[in-house]
This record gives sequence, C-alpha cells and structure tokens, in this order.
Amino acid sequence: QTVVITGANAGVGYETSRQLAVDYGMDVIMGCRSMSKCNNAAASIDAEIQQSSSYSSSSSGSGSVTPLLIDLADFHSVQKFANNEALSNRRVDVLWNNAGYA
Repeated sequence: QTVVITGANAGVGYETSRQLAVDYGMDVIMGCRSMSKCNNAAASIDAEIQQSSSYSSSSSGSGSVTPLLIDLADFHSVQKFANNEALSNRRVDVLWNNAGYA
C-alpha cells in the first residue's frame, strides 16, 4: 500500500512514516516543507529498512520511503507535489494529514 504523510520529517509524522515503512512494509511518500530535513529523515528510515531486511529471511513486504517537498501554505507547492512523477503512476491508499495550514 502507498501512504502519503505530510509533516513527515519530525514528531508524529516521522514516527508514523517509520513504523509504516519498517514494521508494516508500506511505501511511504514523506511530504515535508524542508527538503534537507525530509532527506535526512528518509535516509534514517531507509537505513532501518535495510537493517531490518538483513535480519529477515524474506525480502517480501519491505517498505520504502520517498521524500517530497510540500508546503501546504503554498498552493503552487501543493500542485507540484500532486503532479510529482513519484505519485503519477501510483494509487494512494492513505492520506495522513499530519501537517496543516492554520
């Protein structure tokens, strides 16, 4: 399954991304305002995925993370995120709105 999580580089968004990718083998699209923070968070989760798959005898069910830039306060950024190639040929099963614009 594919899950999109906004605010995925820290706090609840990060932990949700980590658990869904590592523990449940889901493909997580991590939406963040800061690409550098998102890349760091994704690299940390990806390292954990690689580590957990080396302990497992089966490679099936291993998740993935894809960091993408999105600023929910900027409509152009939201459009760019929605039209991103990483999402273009995928069905999004879950949208986790962790971050929002107040």
